[in-house]
Amino acid sequence: EERAASVLECDEVRRMLGAIEGLVYEQREVLLLRYIGGLTIGQVSEALGVKHGTVASRGRLGMERLREELGVELGIDANEVCDG
Repeated sequence: EERAASVLECDEVRRMLGAIEGLVYEQREVLLLRYIGGLTIGQVSEALGVKHGTVASRGRLGMERLREELGVELGIDANEVCDG
């Protein structure tokens, strides 16, 4: 039972990584900096040299695409990506 759960988790991780890799580069970049890097929208904006609204838009569009691709709720509020 534990091994079966582990295999399912691995499949879910592979699916998620595939969906992330399928994002437009700019969307992927923002989501990785926000959720893996732990940066605020302001920090991402500064790091990438783009406006706050651009970061928010890329994050929102990336999250929408992931939801569509995975067909599930990700447990992450899209507003958190945008308002951060």
